[in-house]
Amino acid sequence: MSVALPTPLSLPPGRPDGATTKPLNVAGPDLAPRGALHERGPGRMALGYSFFVTSDDEHVARAAQDMFDDLEPADHPAHTFHIASGHIESGHIASRHIASGHSAPGPDRSFSVWADGVMTAEHVSRGVALGTLVWLVNQGVILDPKRLVLFHAAAVAAGDEGVLLPAPPGCGKSTLAAALVASGLSYLSDEAGALDLASGRLLAYPKPISLGSGAMAVLSALGMAPGGPAADGASEEEEVQLAAAAIRPGSVAPSCTVRSIVFPELALGESTALHRLRPMEALARLVPNTFNLAQRPQEHLEACAELCRRAEAYRLVVGDLASACGAVLDLGRSAGGVHPDVQVAR
Repeated sequence: MSVALPTPLSLPPGRPDGATTKPLNVAGPDLAPRGALHERGPGRMALGYSFFVTSDDEHVARAAQDMFDDLEPADHPAHTFHIASGHIESGHIASRHIASGHSAPGPDRSFSVWADGVMTAEHVSRGVALGTLVWLVNQGVILDPKRLVLFHAAAVAAGDEGVLLPAPPGCGKSTLAAALVASGLSYLSDEAGALDLASGRLLAYPKPISLGSGAMAVLSALGMAPGGPAADGASEEEEVQLAAAAIRPGSVAPSCTVRSIVFPELALGESTALHRLRPMEALARLVPNTFNLAQRPQEHLEACAELCRRAEAYRLVVGDLASACGAVLDLGRSAGGVHPDVQVAR
């Protein structure tokens, strides 16, 4: 069967809340605002990308620390992010502005976000500032050269057996990952599944789980949505950033094998169903959800093909969150065989 492979991704999706973003050049003078800094805990490391977060607002600093608490500590982080409160005069820094929220808060609730001394967002609310911070860390992780294949995917695990959930934006990866973590699976990521080329294992990138108000409402209805510093004060239009530990303590997995690849497709109101995919069908779906295929095209494509050969692959029609969560959990209980309710795609 001949399958055309679509163009892969090259950058993480634009974030947050419709803010305009573009690749960030972090080289430049340190122009970040000065003031009393609230430095919360150690620097953090994500797939080799190290960073530190400061803020002159104590509540923002605490929320940022809680958001990234699942990441490994870093003694000498290479990058610094700063969230400044209050009204920032543009003037000499206006030309460095690359992201802006659409609904500017009042002066007492206005923030700017800085990456290595370069302003990346100004006059935004706290929720948008924290979302921008997460987007910038994602961008740094994905663009940092390394011997990893990075998928636009959530990833969870049952013991050493992982489930990769690749999908374009808006398919409910983060919501499904949060529900699966609340249901007992371990968390690796809601945004970037990292396949180590040397070992063939899936590595953890336990960034905060980004959830919109609709997702939080659904999770709350199922009894799965915690509160926390990152959620406090967020408006209905803003994403909430939750560490996996806030959903279930001790839920982060260090690494795992990839047993299943599940491609979620949001179809609210329809019947939830799993459809088995052949390796080439899975590969055709996986490649367009690969961030860094262009770095080492042949090596990465071969790794994707091998992954699709050895892992079970499925298309998951998501009619509702509870049944979709149950379908993924049932895969882990099928002990290597095709679950009796799974339909093989033809």
